Amino acid sequence: MSKNKKQKRSNEKTTDRERVEYQSALNSSQKNNCIDCFGDTNPGLVRTNNEDSFVCQNIWDDQTVLAIAIDGLGGYEGGEVASRIAKEVIVNYLEASANGDRLELLKQAVTSANNTIFETSRNDARYHQMGCVLTAIIVDVKDKEVYMAHVGDSRLYSFQHGILTKLSHDHSYVGYLEEIGDYSEEQAMHHPNRNVVDRVIGQEPHLSSDKNFIEAEVFPLEPFTTFLLCSDGLTDMITSASILNILSCDYSIKEKVDLLIKAALDAGGKDNVTTVLVEYLEDKQVEKPNGHIDEEYFVTDGKETEMGMDKKNKKRWFASVALLVFGFIIGFFVGRISNNQIEVKVNCDSNQIDSTSVSSGLIQNDSIVTVDDKDSIFTDSSNLKTTY
Repeated sequence: MSKNKKQKRSNEKTTDRERVEYQSALNSSQKNNCIDCFGDTNPGLVRTNNEDSFVCQNIWDDQTVLAIAIDGLGGYEGGEVASRIAKEVIVNYLEASANGDRLELLKQAVTSANNTIFETSRNDARYHQMGCVLTAIIVDVKDKEVYMAHVGDSRLYSFQHGILTKLSHDHSYVGYLEEIGDYSEEQAMHHPNRNVVDRVIGQEPHLSSDKNFIEAEVFPLEPFTTFLLCSDGLTDMITSASILNILSCDYSIKEKVDLLIKAALDAGGKDNVTTVLVEYLEDKQVEKPNGHIDEEYFVTDGKETEMGMDKKNKKRWFASVALLVFGFIIGFFVGRISNNQIEVKVNCDSNQIDSTSVSSGLIQNDSIVTVDDKDSIFTDSSNLKTTY
């Protein structure tokens, strides 16, 4: 059997195993509330092993979702071990700690994973260089908040009303230069030091209160929002415009994950690729007393409200439409200006990927890093690590 065929079968086994493992969590969330989660990982086309892993499951109750994208580093065995330890420690820590501030619990869980990986690497010479980067979120439907803990160059995006927003910061100098506008996205993607990061899970012991380690934020949970967590195996291969294009299609959450990974593989698949999507709809149709469903009635925060003749709601509706139209107009001109780039565009009707078309839409950073913020992102440059 040829090497390519062996690798292809290995990739299929890995993908199927991960899907089966998380399908039960996906089904659970579908049955109980209006939040949906699906993730997948693929070794890519160059490597024979997969150092990535992910989490996509309910935590504590069916109104709370934990999602994590983890990218291991440290060699053939070390990266896989670090990634697995991070995944197991974070989940176990949170499952045993239901009470307390959500953000603080998430930071403590990530810190516990960091220290466990560090101790393991010290006690086993095979893994002395292992570590990982990760992005984790807790989505709390009841409190309408999203809690993020982030270390490294994996990423968190939100997608809402046609706008893709990068919520996390890359803990790398190249990523910093991209965020302040010194590098274009395309220049950063092809920079030789793109994968050199300043923060790594497992390289040294930490406390959850340590500064310049975990990037922790709280974001509002708003209706009709999709959150994307991914390893750099996705964002080093395809642009934000390509991601926006795929998320804009009217596909199931699983189909979107599959298309994102396929786009990265079609672009070369040089690294392991991991993608996790969390979709939140909030508004549900309400069954009226006559037993019929009226599309003009919705449940928001547990209260029934009538749409239709409400002037305030009408104004909000027109404002939303105006914002959406404005976003597409801006995105159109951005696409025209960047017409020298090769983008991945999905034909939503045929589910086919076109690698020559330029996508349109609106892409933004949630908070652009300024020069004054540099010290809060980077510590000692001598500690830079490569995430290959």
